[in-house]
Amino acid sequence: MSDIRDLRGAAIYSALEAAEKRLPAAQLAAKAAQAQLDYALADGRDTTKYRADLEKALREKRAIHTAIQDIREWVARRNEDKIMAAASAIAESANAQRMNLLNRYRFEFSF
Repeated sequence: MSDIRDLRGAAIYSALEAAEKRLPAAQLAAKAAQAQLDYALADGRDTTKYRADLEKALREKRAIHTAIQDIREWVARRNEDKIMAAASAIAESANAQRMNLLNRYRFEFSF
């Protein structure tokens, strides 16, 4: 998977969707590998191959989970940055309007 920061627009959500679609297959592969290891243990066979298969399936599943989590966190940070930028722009605009009104109607406070 490419670096998240390299993705733009719809590609971000496409990457998230693709990872989410791969997750059920990875979960099934891990369950199948676990079942094969269990059968090999029950039959008293050599489990080296089955342990390696299970470790590989679990690594793949973990990588998909991590990718999904990373993309979701990145999207949340990006959305938060957009909200903060919009709030800052609104505050600046309100301040400019306030200053404009104060300059237009120079209030003098004298007693």
